[in-house]
Amino acid sequence: MSLVPIIVGLVLFFRGEMNFLLSCLLIGMLCFVAADYGFLVLSLDETYYTGHPIDIPYLWAYLLFVFGAYNRSRMFTRPNDENRFNFQEKFR
Repeated sequence: MSLVPIIVGLVLFFRGEMNFLLSCLLIGMLCFVAADYGFLVLSLDETYYTGHPIDIPYLWAYLLFVFGAYNRSRMFTRPNDENRFNFQEKFR
């Protein structure tokens, strides 16, 4: 079920109709799906062990989630140049 929004989101991303946060979330979800399928296959073959390289997409997904959230939170701290109240010294 999560693969359909990922595909739609990636299509919108390559068209340039998405912001950075949503693209990070969707690419992170894609990493989760790929890692889950890899874990499933390796678990069925009983070749999975702790520290297997299939764990790397999980780490990439968490990294993308954090980076997207950081970028979004940084947006609220940027001053808006069009805001007339940013330059208080002009009012004195």
